[in-house]
Amino acid sequence: MDITKFIGQYLPAPQFSFRWDVVLPTISGGNSELVSNRIIEIPTLPTTEFVSESTPVGNTKWYYALNNDLSTITMRAIEGEDGETRKYFNAWQKLILHPEGYHYPPVNYKKNIVIQLYDSEGKPSISLKYLGYFPTKINHPALTSEASDVLIYDIDLSGDSIEW
Repeated sequence: MDITKFIGQYLPAPQFSFRWDVVLPTISGGNSELVSNRIIEIPTLPTTEFVSESTPVGNTKWYYALNNDLSTITMRAIEGEDGETRKYFNAWQKLILHPEGYHYPPVNYKKNIVIQLYDSEGKPSISLKYLGYFPTKINHPALTSEASDVLIYDIDLSGDSIEW
């Protein structure tokens, strides 16, 4: 069998890491479509992590899964002179804590985020749905007069589950 034919039949074209888009939830007081287009990097995507435990059985051990947990999504977003990136995530965080100090119910601030991957023809190939997420931390970069860098925020979001 010709190796080129084999590769063409059994190995799909690779998914490139630069072909993706983010769909952020609509938040009152923030422009989700604009901010979605300002996301420039997602260095960490959550995956399900299981804790395992073992039980001795004779001279061996049986391993089984216990609780599972999710790591956080980290996004990097550029800021414009309009301040819309910070406004959006601030508006989202305001859905968590009431000005008088009590917390709103989770249904108020937990939202879904979709990360869509595209194939080489620009068609959707893989859809990652993160359910019940909310911003837990917005890291503001250092302000310096030594460089002319663009202002980039690192945003951490925690949530409930992943749907692949």
